[in-house]
Amino acid sequence: MKKTATMLLLLALPWITSCEKQLFDFVITIDQSPSFEVDQTGAFEVWETITSGDLRDALDIPDDADITDVHIEALSLRIEAVEGVNQATALTVSGEVTDLIGGRERMFDDFPVPLPTGFVSGLAVDQLIEQGISQLRTHLVNALVNDQDLAFDVYLEGDSNPPGQRIRLNIYLTIKATVNYSECLEVLELMSEGDACDGV
Repeated sequence: MKKTATMLLLLALPWITSCEKQLFDFVITIDQSPSFEVDQTGAFEVWETITSGDLRDALDIPDDADITDVHIEALSLRIEAVEGVNQATALTVSGEVTDLIGGRERMFDDFPVPLPTGFVSGLAVDQLIEQGISQLRTHLVNALVNDQDLAFDVYLEGDSNPPGQRIRLNIYLTIKATVNYSECLEVLELMSEGDACDGV
């Protein structure tokens, strides 16, 4: 009886261990925080460039993955003032992103940011401007789906409140987004939970 059971297990082993390719869906988070240095009396404008390499380095997405969607979840501002130099007690800040033809789209307008240093100010959904956020999403998608080294600029402009004060600080604009992607993986037939891969 024991010998018969062993033979049956050996005969079934190729079937148990056979593999097939299945399509699985994954979600990963982008958390980019470009830093903007402001050293100005009165109104200011600063910008930083975000590249495809910046985004790819921050994520762990396989080269053969298929990006299916990108969602902008939130934007927030964090301030680190230079003590003894900065005189501003509050800021109003606007944010823009370059478009695909060299212009700019505004993402938020005259957002009030109180100091002290380190304070995090999250922008509510109704404070975000749809066209600018849509353009930001387009840049993120292009950067992730293209093999080319792409780049786009993010601008911050504003003034102290009240205006005209000495401003010496760093502004961190945190961009939080989720990336949905699918990947074709080889798994044991008995363990497969994904969909069939196209063309496989």
